[in-house]
Amino acid sequence: MKIEEIHISTPDKTIDAQDFDIEKWRREMPIDYYKLAKLLICAEHPLVKAELFRTIYQAIQLHIPDTLYKYVSLSAKESSNEKRFDSLLKRRLYLAEVSTLNDPFDCKAYYYNADALTKYDALKPYNGRIIDDFSSLLRVVSLTANGVQSLPMWAHYANNHEGFCVSYDMTDKCNNLLRSCTFPVFYTNDRIDITSVMDSFVMILQNELKTQSAAGKKEILIDDLTVVLLASLLCNVKQRSWSYENEYRCTEGATAPGLPYVYAKAKGIYIGMKCKEDHAKRLQEIGKTMNIPVFKMEFEEMSENYSLSAAKVSD
Repeated sequence: MKIEEIHISTPDKTIDAQDFDIEKWRREMPIDYYKLAKLLICAEHPLVKAELFRTIYQAIQLHIPDTLYKYVSLSAKESSNEKRFDSLLKRRLYLAEVSTLNDPFDCKAYYYNADALTKYDALKPYNGRIIDDFSSLLRVVSLTANGVQSLPMWAHYANNHEGFCVSYDMTDKCNNLLRSCTFPVFYTNDRIDITSVMDSFVMILQNELKTQSAAGKKEILIDDLTVVLLASLLCNVKQRSWSYENEYRCTEGATAPGLPYVYAKAKGIYIGMKCKEDHAKRLQEIGKTMNIPVFKMEFEEMSENYSLSAAKVSD
């Protein structure tokens, strides 16, 4: 699907601020990064594009739930476990390189036809490629809105209930930085072709290089951030089979200040029902130090449903 072929429909009514129901709005206006990307490229002037992205970003932020969760695995390698405990204690989350994620197709939702760009002499030696891997520009950490009742999440991301889960209050001002870089993931079976965008970008680069070089400038400055803005949106697209994760993704540029960590103040700690005793004790100690509640997950033996309960073990 080519980005220029995406259809955008205009809402047929406005919403009065007094009648605004955020839950209803979220249901009626689900995130679709492909449509948002198409909307973004419709703006021609860089200042208009920047202002439009700001508005898009504000709308995306309305989709962030009040609470998000991070499932964490623990293993037989205690040095790795200690790093995870230390990150929790120091109120931070580790942002990984995209290439290390468990989905090798992450950040592969968009692509461009390099052959179409060989018409530019500067790119002929590179077979028309200007960016080999968009994912190398980013680092991410995955959160979920699934809560602590998700059996697949415990199995897949907390090594079969032997790990733990941490909740984060996204309305807490201490987590403003975390919230500001968090986006809901959009699930689809379609990939998007941004060849036309890359073509326009190369043309701008070529023209600016010629103009600014002629003016004697040694450093060439480009004020068109289309490709960067698109990457910040489209990196949050995954194939539909991953939708059970209900993922929300904190994304930062690979060279952003403070990386590879982002500050994240925990709200509560949930110990997996098969967590080893020494690991559970360590988590309880961390909870006491941080002055946050700690819970132990237990299977509801007498329930008609497959459900877990969270029993508080400390405040």
